[in-house]
Amino acid sequence: MAEKPVVEKNTEERVVKTLCGMCATRCGIDVHLRGDTIIKIEPMKEHPARRLCVKSQAIPDFQYSKDRLRYPMKRVGNEWHRISWDDALAIIASKLNYLRERYGSESLAIGLGHGPFIKEPLGLARLFAQAHGTPNITGVSNMCGYPKWISNILTFGADTVHELGKTKCMICWALNSWHSQTPARHTIDSFKEKGVKLIVVDPRRTYEAKIADLHLRPRPGTDLALVLSMLNIIISEGLYDKEFVDKWTIGFEELAQAVQEYTPEWAEKVTSVPAGDVLECAHMYASIKPASIGTMSCLEQSTNAFKVFRALASLIAITGNLEVAGGNKQVPPAPGRLLRFDLEDEDYVLTKKTFSADEIPLYEEVAKNANSAYFADTILTGKPYPIKAFIVQGCNPLRSFANTNKLKRAFEELDFIVVMDHFMTDFAEMAHIVLPAASFLEHRWVHAYYVAHLPLVSVADKVFDLSDESWPDARFWIDLGKRMGYEEYFPWDDEDDLIQKNILGPLGKTFADLEESPQGFFYAPRVPDRPASERTEPFKTPSGKVELYSERVAKMGYPPLPVPYEEPLESPVTRPELFKEYPLIALTGIRSHAYEHTWGRNLPTLRRVTPDPEVEINPKDAEKHGVEQGEWVFIESPKGRVKMKTRITDDILEGLVAMPHGWGGECNVNLITNDEERGIVLGTTPTKGLACRLTKIN
Repeated sequence: MAEKPVVEKNTEERVVKTLCGMCATRCGIDVHLRGDTIIKIEPMKEHPARRLCVKSQAIPDFQYSKDRLRYPMKRVGNEWHRISWDDALAIIASKLNYLRERYGSESLAIGLGHGPFIKEPLGLARLFAQAHGTPNITGVSNMCGYPKWISNILTFGADTVHELGKTKCMICWALNSWHSQTPARHTIDSFKEKGVKLIVVDPRRTYEAKIADLHLRPRPGTDLALVLSMLNIIISEGLYDKEFVDKWTIGFEELAQAVQEYTPEWAEKVTSVPAGDVLECAHMYASIKPASIGTMSCLEQSTNAFKVFRALASLIAITGNLEVAGGNKQVPPAPGRLLRFDLEDEDYVLTKKTFSADEIPLYEEVAKNANSAYFADTILTGKPYPIKAFIVQGCNPLRSFANTNKLKRAFEELDFIVVMDHFMTDFAEMAHIVLPAASFLEHRWVHAYYVAHLPLVSVADKVFDLSDESWPDARFWIDLGKRMGYEEYFPWDDEDDLIQKNILGPLGKTFADLEESPQGFFYAPRVPDRPASERTEPFKTPSGKVELYSERVAKMGYPPLPVPYEEPLESPVTRPELFKEYPLIALTGIRSHAYEHTWGRNLPTLRRVTPDPEVEINPKDAEKHGVEQGEWVFIESPKGRVKMKTRITDDILEGLVAMPHGWGGECNVNLITNDEERGIVLGTTPTKGLACRLTKIN
């Protein structure tokens, strides 16, 4: 028998232009290959988002990791058995049909995370939910995105984003771009040479705070007091844009009357920020045009988040910084249903109530999904109805939802859990079926940048064939939908067919067009350089104007203005006895630029950057507790305790500690977070401003 000829390995070097999927920014990258081996990752010079961070350099670690899931598996007892995709889909379809017949279609919940936060899987999961009859799409949006979006939609009719490129004054309000938004970080770095004024509002001395013209450090959870005081100053001193207010707002007189009591002196007593700094901040923001306010999820993780964002929206509007270049503006979502977030998806209508609807009806009415803060209680009590099955993509609820101990008890009660991920996480270990997800380099996918103030759509090219039996997230929903008999919802042959018909088609583009423009294409013009008062088109609100006073909110029994000021439900003011026992205030969810939420700690390149979870402690607090730099300690709350390594620094105020999220085991910060103190309007939970204490490990 003749020997097989020896085939020389392909050593030709080539470059594939695609998008980085290591975080939500989705920068353009050039993947340099020798044969099928990545030799270098560089920025795609044609792409407007191309400021790469350390996460991009860990792409080879991720792509070639020996720990990646390679094939579907079924858990039998405590053992995992390899099965085929056909068997996996058959088991899932059979179980979902059984549970629907016995408990109703609402018994299925679907959890989505940042992993598949490419738009078509998000849209496809919603299509599947519609077809199946469940309203229960959930995830971390209730603490990362939705509070701001809902507040802005009720005020402006649409969400807005801050623009850095043309601004003359920027307020980073709990926005730490150094660790979370690399492209924004580089723009902020250039502010000094451009003469742009930078204001930072953050209890921590972040990188931005160290280069800022003004740094305000409020007590955690009191941001609303600062905003109301700024409104007081700007209105009482006549610093607002009178022409825009008269022409495009309703409720200004009511707002002006409501904020009269919130003076800078009052704000100082509440927030500990000097009254003079509050005045300076208000004067700078109102007088330097255009000005923008950038926020992140920190403000959303408070029980008074709804009022905070309604107040910030009012501040943006009355100063004439709304819908202007360099201010806060709306970028229209891209055409094609599968590219829109659900808040802007007018076609998506809930026919049944989510499990959180009775508690927070306004949240459901606008967001059209379920708030995960109520998930564990629903499973454990069976109210308002039983939840029996949970399908999860790219999300680790044990590390990202509040109150891990309760969640674990709840998940153990579920009849059926399906997890699709890249690695066997601690949550995947609880599943009945585990499915291997393709990497972002193994299939074509689409990203719309409108939440990053760019009306841009980019299609990421495929770099590699699929690894073993891994599937793209989209293919899972298409094939499961067909297996369940939902063909009318899933008419596509494959992922490329879906992209062409439902995404590129409405945009008048083809894959051939994208070969000529690997960076993507703009589908709408930028916001014009014009004063806000020269706007001609109505806002998408019931009145057609900016609704500083919201009749829609009032009719649902909630405050139509962002007043009165309220302390967080858990603070030294509202619960002094609790803070006697737990005297420190905890900020959880502090970012590291090495990691994207719960993801990446198993990748060597990133683990070398941030090898351990660190708790920031002020030197005076460290001395009080007798702890030294780099020492492991426990941080305890009434819900549990978490283990962290100390980082003693003046960057954190005395009496505060700050901790990262995303770590597992006894280092999981959600062991101490609270899912039971919830804002009455949106159900927001206080993962910032928690009562805690520090214990030295003997």
